[in-house]
Amino acid sequence: MKRKHLVAAGTIAFLLTFIAQAPAGALYAWLAPKAAKVELFGVDGTLLHGSVAGIGVQGRPAWQELHWTLHPLGLLTARVLADFETSTPAVVRGRVSLAPWGTSLGDVRASGSARTLFSAVGQGFLPIEGQVSADLQSLRLKDGKAASVEGVINVEGLSWTLAKDPIVLGNFRGTATTDAGKITLKIESISGPIDASGNVDVDADQAYNVDLKIKVKPGSPPMVQNLVQSLGAPDAQGFYHVLRKGKLT
Repeated sequence: MKRKHLVAAGTIAFLLTFIAQAPAGALYAWLAPKAAKVELFGVDGTLLHGSVAGIGVQGRPAWQELHWTLHPLGLLTARVLADFETSTPAVVRGRVSLAPWGTSLGDVRASGSARTLFSAVGQGFLPIEGQVSADLQSLRLKDGKAASVEGVINVEGLSWTLAKDPIVLGNFRGTATTDAGKITLKIESISGPIDASGNVDVDADQAYNVDLKIKVKPGSPPMVQNLVQSLGAPDAQGFYHVLRKGKLT
């Protein structure tokens, strides 16, 4: 190996080691934009192994803690590549890649309360509860919104919480795929008092289309029947249709 190559390799190794051991808190205080939508609190450790005590989004608390392990060699490809994990308020682990051309996550495993996870993405107003487990092979973000998703989300014990007593609706699965910029979440019921199936589609411009059909199984509790009947009139096969269109903000 030529001398200049050895010098270059040594310089790169030194810089990577220096960057990796830099104090995360000091760097965040120095580099963080003053008007950033996402704020980190209690930044501790180094860039190689660090943590934050809390994360805020647009001035509201979104998460309580997070730990990361940086892969320094990712910097050679103009990416910040790191494994992350958290257990409060839900268990989430995976790998994140931050680059000028976008943010992507891979091998994401998550489990926790449906309300907690929806609150973290700004949908905490939804009157539902249940236990969520997610296995996402990939999730790509653009301008803070999902641009592509591949994976499976399961919800057990889904309940409608607006009633005096929560109405248990059952267990459901959503399978997410992306084709030509359109995200499709295929929804199906696994068990419980409701037979449900259909799709939720989100286009590249964040326009969404909900097309679900729902039917109450024989012998279901009256509260479940009343809730489903509030959707309108059933079709000839007894299915109630949920059709919604709009645009995510």
